[in-house]
Amino acid sequence: MQTNRLTVIGIISPFERSAWLPAVGGRHYELLVLTTNRYVCQFETLTSPLPDLQQLSRLYPGLVLLLEYETGRAMGLAVIKAGVLDDHCVVY
Repeated sequence: MQTNRLTVIGIISPFERSAWLPAVGGRHYELLVLTTNRYVCQFETLTSPLPDLQQLSRLYPGLVLLLEYETGRAMGLAVIKAGVLDDHCVVY
């Protein structure tokens, strides 16, 4: 099980209305912040949502997706923009 916190920065209204959560296999969703240019939520997945979020970000190239994640004994931060992924993970 992986715990994820997703922050989306940019004009988020098209992204928010999309069916992105089922596309990444998310469940136990909780919306934390919603403004015109920032969207923050928390959700869980069985596997890493990074490949799916990377593909999704190609559809919304003007957005920046920040994913904080924790699974087992690893924590990470990924930044995704226009399909380009920069992932940093620490195993403890």
